[in-house]
Amino acid sequence: MSEETTKVNGLTTPALADGEFMDAKDEFLVEEKKPSALDIATNIETKVKSLFEQVEKDDEEVNRRLTKLTKMVEELHKSLTS
Repeated sequence: MSEETTKVNGLTTPALADGEFMDAKDEFLVEEKKPSALDIATNIETKVKSLFEQVEKDDEEVNRRLTKLTKMVEELHKSLTS
């Protein structure tokens, strides 16, 4: 009597991790990728650069408005003293 066997292709080779056999329970665990120090430093540098650019832009806007206000005050002063 021959026993009937069912074979599923692709599942006959055990899973390997770095050349080592993995336990079946560990096969489906997803390892969370943790950022490296370089990733963190790059992220900080990008944020600091963005903040610096925003401060420069805001500074230019403030200077533009102050210049406009100064001209208005000077014109008002001229009209009052004339």
